[in-house]
Amino acid sequence: MRWKKQNTRMGRGSACSGVMGPRGGSAENGVTEPSQRRVGAGLFSLSLLMKRSIFIAFFVSSMPNHVNAQVYLTRDEALRLHLPRAMSVDRKTLYLTDEQVQKIQGKARARVESKLVTYYVGHGSEGVDGYAFLETQILRTMPETFMVVVNPDGSVRAVEILAFYEPKDYLPPKGWLALFTDKRAQSDLWLKRGVQNIVGATLSAQSITEGVRRILAMYELVIPKEK
Repeated sequence: MRWKKQNTRMGRGSACSGVMGPRGGSAENGVTEPSQRRVGAGLFSLSLLMKRSIFIAFFVSSMPNHVNAQVYLTRDEALRLHLPRAMSVDRKTLYLTDEQVQKIQGKARARVESKLVTYYVGHGSEGVDGYAFLETQILRTMPETFMVVVNPDGSVRAVEILAFYEPKDYLPPKGWLALFTDKRAQSDLWLKRGVQNIVGATLSAQSITEGVRRILAMYELVIPKEK
């Protein structure tokens, strides 16, 4: 798969280690001066601290994914998963006018937070494979990021959570996300009506449901359709 116009770079964390040189000082007849003993003790304690930090970092990185799983898929992994027939993926940017914002909000009954829209178009051998949109929302105090993939006919192909930083008790299950499959802008996409609520995770369910309505309205009203 060929990726075009990918501006976001995924960076790896780096660890820097410094080399500590010996301090000046002298010991005669095998007797260490008090200042040297303090320096030696300090270096020994620092060495233990560094080893302990390395051990903790190794332990945390070795934990199973479900222990500290906050990022489930990267953007590119999700695009490959849900645009399987795409030979290339183009990153598109659209600047909404005030009139377009009003139309989207009127149809979706959901607020448009930004006039800048970034989305992705997958192109396969037979034309457009699909359109993918990302949204990040703050739930209680922490963010969630999810992707909505729209078929060329305007129906939902998939809703996928990429990152979720609230407690897992509030994480919508995959079975619930599958309820949006084949839904359209004209569908009854309202929580506790056409979309089942999630007991104990109402804010999460509300956020994703509004996001799907907003994205479908945006796709129908303002997104240029490609062939």
